[in-house]
Amino acid sequence: WRKHFNIGEDEVILLYQGGLTPQRGLEECIEAMLMLPNNFKMILLGEGPLRNGLEALVKHKGLEDRVFFHEAVPPTEILKLTAQADIGLVMYKNTCLNNYMSTPNKIFEYFLSGIPAVASDHPGKLYIVQELGTGVCVEETAQAISQGILKVMNDYKYYRNNCQANLDKYTWSVEKQKLIAMY
Repeated sequence: WRKHFNIGEDEVILLYQGGLTPQRGLEECIEAMLMLPNNFKMILLGEGPLRNGLEALVKHKGLEDRVFFHEAVPPTEILKLTAQADIGLVMYKNTCLNNYMSTPNKIFEYFLSGIPAVASDHPGKLYIVQELGTGVCVEETAQAISQGILKVMNDYKYYRNNCQANLDKYTWSVEKQKLIAMY
């Protein structure tokens, strides 16, 4: 990411990976950038119907040098690219039971890549992010998102170490045993 988008080593990379679709809190994440120091950069990795509108919002807010877009990549590349970021974003809006209860794959991809997350304060995200200490859960507002990002950065080593410490808790070999036991 740093070379591709000319991001300095002393700058913080925030990453959202996934569909650029409604109810993902992407507008709020972009608005949060206005409340963060200029050394915070954001990459939106993925495609979707909101891309043009999000690009227009970035331009309207004057964030073209801080918010970048990258097309979707094959699943085989996602963990390698994710590991190049500093913090992952998972800000699903509480507009339906699915968004509220879901545990998106990106939460696992973030902590398996060793990067802490700032996620929506919903049960489906909370049990991984907050209970394992791999990040923080916040309301889906620009202010809360920016505060969550700063909280993670203020104790970054703690959150990153928790990502590393929990790497073997959610692997196929562990989950497979749970399925076998159920059946």
